[in-house]
Amino acid sequence: MRYLQHLAGIAALLLSTLTYAGELGNQCATSLANGSAITTKCEINTLYMDKTYCFGSEAAKAAFLLDPAATVAKAAAFYATLTTPERVKITQADALRQIQSKQCDLSNQDAGYLI
Repeated sequence: MRYLQHLAGIAALLLSTLTYAGELGNQCATSLANGSAITTKCEINTLYMDKTYCFGSEAAKAAFLLDPAATVAKAAAFYATLTTPERVKITQADALRQIQSKQCDLSNQDAGYLI
C-alpha cells in the first residue's frame, strides 16, 4: 500500500511539472509580444497549436486569444532577442594575445577561469 502511495505521489509530481511547462521560458506571451519579459509560474495558460503558452493574468490570456498567431509571432521574435549568445572558452595564450592587441575584443569569450 505504501508503495502505491509513493508511486501516486511521483505520478502527480510529474503531471504537475508537465502541466506548467510552457513555451518561451514560461514568460507571459502577451507581455513578450508587447516588448517586455515577465516570468510566470504558468498557472494561467492556454494550449495553442499543441503548445502551452503562459500568462501573467487572465486579461493577458484574453488578449492573446484575440489573435494568437500574431501574438505568438511577435512574442517569439522578442524572446529571441533576450537570449544571450553562448560564450566560447578561450585558452590563456589566446586571452593574452587579445589583451595585448590594439583591437582587444573578448565579447562572448569565457575567460573567467583563466589566471
